[in-house]
Amino acid sequence: MLALRAIPLMLAALVLGAHFLRADQVGLTAACIVFPAILMIRSRWVLRTIRIMALLAAAWWLLVTYTIFRVRLATDQPWLRMVLIMLAVAALTALVGRLFRSPQVQAHYPDRAHAAGQSVAVFFLVWGTLNLGQFLAGPLLILGRLSPWLPGIEVLLLAILAAWWIEHQALKRSLNPHIQENEQ
Repeated sequence: MLALRAIPLMLAALVLGAHFLRADQVGLTAACIVFPAILMIRSRWVLRTIRIMALLAAAWWLLVTYTIFRVRLATDQPWLRMVLIMLAVAALTALVGRLFRSPQVQAHYPDRAHAAGQSVAVFFLVWGTLNLGQFLAGPLLILGRLSPWLPGIEVLLLAILAAWWIEHQALKRSLNPHIQENEQ
């Protein structure tokens, strides 16, 4: 059942990756290709991250649709079919996140230490900050200097590591209440 839900996520990520590849954004392409592997981490923050990423991807498709629409309108080219196709792509991408809300899927991804919200916030903080830095200043991290494909994967892995670490720290505190007493 979970494998069937992963297929639309993989397809949406591949289509978005193909879009970024066409725009010569190979780092983002690589991150899109690798992103569905996040499902291997069995934690509730992963489901929330997938849902938010699906909404962000759908918003990106809407922005791209509007941009292409304006160009086609200005150059007096047909635009209706393109808009309908792109809106369908955006809608299907947004629906991918909805697939991961069912109780059956959530049962496979426990919320250990009730830190899913914190882990998601840290994931997007790290992911957003590093991507913005790479966009403004070029390759910031080690792997980005080796290959144009690696920065997107490296940023994604660092965001996953940060989210996992937050969850791990919360789990450690919930299992050992003496840690909280010693910190005060």
